[in-house]
This record gives sequence, structure tokens and C-alpha cells, in this order.
Amino acid sequence: MKKGLLLSLAAGSLLLGAAGNVRADAAGVGLYTITNITANDGVHDVQPVVGRDNEVVWQREVTCGADAAPDCVDNYEIFMYSAATGSVRITDNNMDDYYPEVNARGVIVWMADDGHDWEVWRYDPAVGVPEQITDNEVDDKYPQISANGWMVWNTYDGNDWEISYYIPAADDVLPLTSSLLTDNDEDDFLTSGLMFYFNNQFDYSRPYKDNAPRMSADGKIAWMANDGHDWEIRAYDPAAGSLEQITDNEVDDRYPQINEAGTLTWEQFDGNDFAISYLPAGAAAARYISIDEDGANLEDDLHPKLNSQGDVAWMHYDGHDWEIAHYSAALDTSEIITDNEVDEIYHTINDHGDIAWLAWAPGTYGDNPFILYHYDNTIGETAEVTHFMSYFPYPRLNAGNAVTWFWSQWQGYDIAVATPNPVTMRVVPGRLRWRDHRRWLRVALALPPGVDAAGIDTASLRIKRVDGVDLDTPVMVDRVISADLTMDGTTDLMARFPLADIRHALRPGKRQLVVTGRFLDGTPFGATAGLRIDRPRHRRKSRRH
Repeated sequence: MKKGLLLSLAAGSLLLGAAGNVRADAAGVGLYTITNITANDGVHDVQPVVGRDNEVVWQREVTCGADAAPDCVDNYEIFMYSAATGSVRITDNNMDDYYPEVNARGVIVWMADDGHDWEVWRYDPAVGVPEQITDNEVDDKYPQISANGWMVWNTYDGNDWEISYYIPAADDVLPLTSSLLTDNDEDDFLTSGLMFYFNNQFDYSRPYKDNAPRMSADGKIAWMANDGHDWEIRAYDPAAGSLEQITDNEVDDRYPQINEAGTLTWEQFDGNDFAISYLPAGAAAARYISIDEDGANLEDDLHPKLNSQGDVAWMHYDGHDWEIAHYSAALDTSEIITDNEVDEIYHTINDHGDIAWLAWAPGTYGDNPFILYHYDNTIGETAEVTHFMSYFPYPRLNAGNAVTWFWSQWQGYDIAVATPNPVTMRVVPGRLRWRDHRRWLRVALALPPGVDAAGIDTASLRIKRVDGVDLDTPVMVDRVISADLTMDGTTDLMARFPLADIRHALRPGKRQLVVTGRFLDGTPFGATAGLRIDRPRHRRKSRRH
């Protein structure tokens, strides 16, 4: 799939920007508006996560100044940014506060070092102050939180790692002293195995915490357990109150993901290499969804990430470098969405099946070896967002396609977030009769201010997909006119397509069209819009008397 700099990121929208103009100007013109949330020379702002409403939460290094209190200690604190409030400090203590996560209601969880061990904390905007969830003599680390506020984390019981689980109730007494879900003599891990990557290789001696949740929105959890011989997969469904052994074999099964339906995916050693296992909810057995390019796939497929729809993204080694692969649950197909000479790593997927990742491409942009990419599952195109220097800048992507990351500046790290600049697209008319006799289907593209319609290769416009499925033959544009359709002083486009060429794909009901095209410099873009097809009317035959 060719990478470009333009991309539609949401149904009913179109994102535009000129090649090289990925950092939008103050007017918000371009593919993304990139906001540098922090600009602290020499300060480490790291581990950002992005919430449903584009709020960004992260940990910041706070140092004691010359006039600091005697008991001041250099440490990391939790901060939050939103467009409405700006940056707000959530914690203010002498403890290290690490690895925040945020759920759909804006509730934040993290782990804090109290000087003796790690404990779990929570911040609920409705409460307004941090709350300590655990207080004991063992380590409680890497908390996750679901949309309904249920929590899970790793607890070290003095012998091995166990799973702790907490369902909040109105009469809870906090902090908790015990909340174990597992209690055995083997390690049970939530943390993933995505490793530190730098200078063209993974460093397995420096494990990096993968923030992608292993907990579904409704509280289902999955983890890997060592049975003394190899790693196996286990899962817990709070609604059923059942703990289930998913795998029990003689090979390693690692780094599971689970969604609300109960679908699971993980990486499994198949005897030759690691492959991606997939167990749909209700299925009797798992199957592989890995790409087998030559009929004898002997290359590793690693680190699957699962969304609520059952789509999966993972890293595929093609024998030369790492690429990004994608499985569509709706189509039951897998594809490799990158094909180049650089390593594609640190991937994440949202509930639309859109994927963000980093490419390690030293020399492409001088001293900025990481390139941030975004794949739009709706139109099947990939966009370059920006490039920067960093060592472990795992990007995070929300359902609205805002993506956040951290990057290196002089002797420190800063946080940035990129939000899409959507414009409208609509089909004219938006409703047709079955077997409509008109000749043309018209599509109106309203371009954002600053985007010149003259820069679009109008001959490249085509209807590419209907209801998420590529047409065997894309419908080419017949004619394009330019006009200010939205009366905002910006030149927009009206394109017409032969209705006869797409009629075979337009069944009665609500349909979704994908239109793609390119700028004159080859940069691709795409758009989506809905169209309703009315069922044919049957005339009653009159009775003769």
C-alpha cells in the first residue's frame, strides 16, 4: 500500500493537506493539526495516552528548584491536557507516579512508588482528588481500567506475579488490602512483550511496557500464565464469574488481547516461528490469521492488537524488516498494509480498524529517524503524520483518530497530539430510487480553507468502495466543476460519476460510498458519504369488472 500524506479519518469526512504540510498552520489547514502540549527543555514528559474527548494524560518529571521545600523530592507526577483546560496537574506528592491510563469517562489510573513498593491510584473527575486503591506490602503495578470503571493490575505476592481485580461499589473502603483474582505458584502477567527498539534492532534486555489494554470495555481480562513449562493464555469474564484456561499445550502462547464480545488473539509459537492465533467469541477452537505469503510462512508475526470489532493489527517480519499487517473481522481477510525497506513498529488500533505506528527510517529526515503513520481502514490508505526523534514513543490512538506520542528534544521529551481536520462530503442527491433512470451520481467535496482545489488531479477521482468492499472496477469520474459550495470563500468540488457503472453495487437500503483521488504531486486522499437506495414500488394491477 503506497504511503501518502492525505487521509480520510472518519465516515462522512475528508482530510486534506499538501505534501510536506503535515504540520498544520494556526488555521488548522492540513491533514492534522499538531499541538505540542509541552515545551519543557530538559524535562521528561513521557507515556502519553489519549482519551475519548482528545484529552491527553501523561507523566512529567518534576524537579526541585533552589527554593524548594526541604522535603522536596525529584519525581514523576501525572498531568492532563484538554483544549478547554490546558495542562492540569493531577498529582502533587513526593512519589513517582508512572504509566497512566484513562477510560472513556476520563477516569485515570496509575502506579505510584510509596518508597516501599508500588501501589495503584485513581483519579475520577467527579471526585476531584486522587484516591489510593491499594495499600499493602507488595508491588501492585500496571493498572488498566475499563469503560465502566473496573480495574485490573499485576500484584507480586512475595513468590510470583498474580492478577488483581477490582469492581468499584458505593460502600467500598479504600485503600484495598487484597483483591487477588489468581493465587497460585506460577507467574500471571498482564504486561506485553513489546520490546525497546533502537538502531535497527529490538533490545530484549530492556522490556518496554506496552500500554495497549488487555482489558475490554466491559471488564473482561486476559493474561499469560507460566505453567512451569511454557506460557499459556487465561481469561476471566466477570459477568459469568468464570476463570477459563484458553490454551494448554507444549508451546508458548503469549501477550493476549480480549474484547467485549470475548474474542481473543495472541501470538503462538507454531513449531517454526510465532504466528497470530485468533479465537472468535463462541468458537470451539482458535485458528491462525497470520499472512502466509509463499505458502510456507517461516517468519515471525508478533504483538497482536485487538479492537472491539474483532479487527487485529500486528507486526509481520517479511525476511528483511518488520511490516504492519491487518485482519478485518467483517471481511475475514488479512493483508499486509506496508511494503518497504524500513522497520514498522509500535502499532496501535482503534475501534474503527484504523492503525497508527512508527517507522524506523534513519536518514529520511536527517536526525529524526521515526516517522509516524496512520492507516485509514475505511478507505484503505496510509498517511504520514509527522517525524521526530525518540527512543520509545509508543503512539496511542483514540476512536476519533486523535493520536498522541512523545518525542525527543534537547535533553528531554515533549508530548504532542495530532487531531484530524475533517471536512464534509455528501452525495447529491443523498437518496435514490431503485432502478433510478438518471444518468449521473454527483458527489460534493467541501474543502477546508487554505486547500486549493486546483491542486487536485480531478481525473484521479473515483468511487473505490461500497460498504467497505473494493469494487472490482473503480468507477471513474466523468466531470468535475469547481465552486464555492459552502459559501465560505473556499473553492470546493462537485464531481459526477456514471450511475450505470455503479448501479450493480447499490442494493436497497443505506449504503456507504468511498471516493478517492490524488493531488497533482501524487498525494492520495479519500472521503466517505452515505447514500440511501429506496426499494422498488410495485403497482397493483387493477381488477376488471
